[in-house]
Amino acid sequence: MIINVHKYFPIIQTRLYRITFAWSIIMLTSQLVSAGEQPDIRIRSYTEKTIIHSIDSGFTRYVTIYGISFRRNNYLPISFDPTNYDLSDFTLYYKKNYKYKRITGYKTFESPDFSGFYRSNILKFVQLDSSVSFLCTFKLRCRKIMLFNTCTLFSQYVTDTIKYQVSIPNDLSMKYDSVNFDSLPFHKIMSYAGTDSQHFEIRVSPFLYGPGHQARNCPIIRLLIVPAKETGHEAQYLNRWYLNHLESVSTLDQFSKNAIDSLLARNKSNSLIPICYDYIRTRFKYIDVEMGMGAVIPHDVNTVLQKRQGDCKDLSSLLCAMLKYKGFDANLALAATVDYFCDFDFPTLASANHLICTVKSDSGLILLDPTDISHMIGQPVQSLQGKTIFVTGPTEPYYYRVPVLSPGENNFNINLNLTNHSNSLEGNFRIIMSGYIGNVFKWTALRQGSSDLRILFEKELKEIFQNQSIDGISWIFQGDSLEIRGRIKYSNRYYMANNIGYLYMDFIPQIFSDNFHKHKIREEILLGTTVNKNLSMVVNFNDTIHKMEYNPLFEKRDPCLFDFTVDRISGNSICIRYSFEFNKIRIEAGDFENVNTLIDEFNRKSHETIVLHF
Repeated sequence: MIINVHKYFPIIQTRLYRITFAWSIIMLTSQLVSAGEQPDIRIRSYTEKTIIHSIDSGFTRYVTIYGISFRRNNYLPISFDPTNYDLSDFTLYYKKNYKYKRITGYKTFESPDFSGFYRSNILKFVQLDSSVSFLCTFKLRCRKIMLFNTCTLFSQYVTDTIKYQVSIPNDLSMKYDSVNFDSLPFHKIMSYAGTDSQHFEIRVSPFLYGPGHQARNCPIIRLLIVPAKETGHEAQYLNRWYLNHLESVSTLDQFSKNAIDSLLARNKSNSLIPICYDYIRTRFKYIDVEMGMGAVIPHDVNTVLQKRQGDCKDLSSLLCAMLKYKGFDANLALAATVDYFCDFDFPTLASANHLICTVKSDSGLILLDPTDISHMIGQPVQSLQGKTIFVTGPTEPYYYRVPVLSPGENNFNINLNLTNHSNSLEGNFRIIMSGYIGNVFKWTALRQGSSDLRILFEKELKEIFQNQSIDGISWIFQGDSLEIRGRIKYSNRYYMANNIGYLYMDFIPQIFSDNFHKHKIREEILLGTTVNKNLSMVVNFNDTIHKMEYNPLFEKRDPCLFDFTVDRISGNSICIRYSFEFNKIRIEAGDFENVNTLIDEFNRKSHETIVLHF
């Protein structure tokens, strides 16, 4: 068991700029339908024409939707942020006698968007009649050009066509790239030049996003609009834009400086980075705030310090300001977490869903995530492993690839020393976890205390040891390592007949969590960590062993390595060992066959019996 696969991937708060998954800012949500079911709404075509005005005056979107409503009291919900967008000119038409006629008196109501905490988005619901073809149009005006950063190419509705048209004046330039285009049944991108503007058109048969799909696999286009003179320097432009918006909210006032000086004076350690880091991680409350540009720009650092609360933007900005005040070369970095739909390999706000603090040191770049309470300074941030971050700076920004912590640094060692008593095996166990393995225990210890931690230990140890009798649990944290000790009793796993002993192997700890050993893996799974898992189980008997019957197993199936042996280590003792290595943080589609085969081999081997001749 990679303890316990994604269940033990710690709770990492990642909120920077939430991409509204549907058609750009407009989120059309409906009840997801299974194959063969009648959908509530079918979209024949969704067209969004965007007119870019200027860097300072933003853009306007003109939206046209043709569709069919299949049931009465069906509602078409439209999500938008009124602090950033003005919604106007909404019209609704029904098709009658081959013509669309404008409808008046239709019912509408608005509601907060409860898909996140402290968001300023609202949902506008428009009631539709049943069995009717409809057409709706509306306009969205936004004055913040940076918010035009995506064209999403998937839908939760059955949708025939999505089309985007973008017009850009010649004094501006648009840089774009595509993500997951291989999932589209059809797509076409065209561009042409006008007299005083450039025009782009994107037409697709969209990807249907429903049950069993992961948002990170959905197709999308990322965009960035810059002045024409900045063409080829888009990363530098994004860096300047972000730092300009940070300038007014990242300066510590004298009251805050005094508070920071007082905090550091009470701590005699010379390690200022850990003091500041742990102060924010343990004394501040995480609150996800996405009001207007607060979804992108942190709140004022002095307010965050005073209220002792904020999200990743706020806490990272405050930490960065504290470290800069004390002379460190600290900067903020835009990042995309391992569960996000893209990497930050393209300079736009849509590439990020997280913000962290970085510090340059003689030993390299230090990553600090004040929302990850279990992170150890010097390690990669677990939620960013293998991803690229965009480090901002007063001179030049740069991209930094966050390393993946190797299996050799994520150890999960299980040691048991058991003695045979009649039909039972009794003895001691010791588990040592290091690296990211066991981070959930560290998180619980820091956040919830020892009583909750004991309950968690008892529950998870029963899963590791497959519901055997356990008592005398004790534990100790040391650095990034956790050691757990206790006593264990296995019942009815051994019996003797005519000087021959039969030791059943189905009680040994599994390599993955129990669910993985019972069901085939058919969808991608985020483990959150690599692992090097080792079992050493010594079993002592009362009589001398003259012969043992058991065959070893060795499997190397990328990304797995598994070695299983049983050896006689003394006259009356045997040692059951296995070593399991998994060198990726995610089980991907290309890994299914090898991982499932390895699990099948483990299950088969663990259901064999060791035959001992005394």
